[in-house]
Amino acid sequence: MISVIVYGRNDSHSGNLAKRAVLSLNCLAEPLTAPDDEIVFVDYNTPDALPTFVEANADILTPRARERLRVVRVRESEHRRLAAHRAVPVVEPVARNVGLRRSNPGNRWILNTNTDVAVLLRRPDAALAELLAGLPDGLYHLPRFEVPEAIWELADRTRPGAFLAELAEHGAALGLDTVVHGYAPAIFDYAGDFQLAPRRALFDIAGFDERMLLRGHCDPNLAARLAIAGFPARSLAEHLSVWHFSHHRGGAGGGGRPQNSEQVFIEDVTETVPPGQEDAWGLADLELEEIRVEAVAPPWRRLAAPTAGSVPRGGVYACPLPPRDALTYRPAEVA
Repeated sequence: MISVIVYGRNDSHSGNLAKRAVLSLNCLAEPLTAPDDEIVFVDYNTPDALPTFVEANADILTPRARERLRVVRVRESEHRRLAAHRAVPVVEPVARNVGLRRSNPGNRWILNTNTDVAVLLRRPDAALAELLAGLPDGLYHLPRFEVPEAIWELADRTRPGAFLAELAEHGAALGLDTVVHGYAPAIFDYAGDFQLAPRRALFDIAGFDERMLLRGHCDPNLAARLAIAGFPARSLAEHLSVWHFSHHRGGAGGGGRPQNSEQVFIEDVTETVPPGQEDAWGLADLELEEIRVEAVAPPWRRLAAPTAGSVPRGGVYACPLPPRDALTYRPAEVA
């Protein structure tokens, strides 16, 4: 039914990342009940000596989250091909396109979001699968509601259902559900925290624009190109809400950093497919490592040697000791 695309890396981005992102992944997995539902986590440019973020935190992911998660790893060398002279650790449109390219082709919907949000059904008796089944094709946005650090940092990340119930009960009463509108072609501010669109439509426009190597405007660019393709953004706020875990304390602001051109990538957009991006988007020419963490391997299994000759795909992986001459983490399948 739906593939949820998120990305990240095993670092300490904005502070308290493990608490924030694990709580988010656990919450995102809660409404995923259809058999083919999945979360595709693109682990982008984690240092080779380290495991992916998901592997490093698998023990505090819920069983449902581990079952739904697929991790696709983009290594340092693959990132350097794209941004060798750029001072950016993550190229967002490439990371998102990697996940889109490798999402389940049987799923009708793609949700592009981030690992610091929770999505909440407005009616407690509603089901996400039923909502998506009856939804016409289109691009859907939600207003972003802010959850202060003082609230989410005290949540039990292993009990996402309870946290979602508390958001539903207390969020409005605390005045946290303030709608902030954005500017066309998006509807709401920070539209990137909820971009739901048909997989087919995203493939038709070749995903996100990979020329956007700097910060900002990736989401309105996507909305602009989908609007040209016949899918102007619409609101889904009657049925769902998206709650963002604020992390200003960790210095999340991007003030002073160079940004992608608003003129070039929003105002002057006239084509659905970015120039030169018809075929190779999403690192289509590379066979990337895929890691599953349906179960947590015993720690001693992490001493297993990597499989020689090829990187295994699927199954449960453990963290081997790196070779003496190259500190590179390679997953090894656990029998």
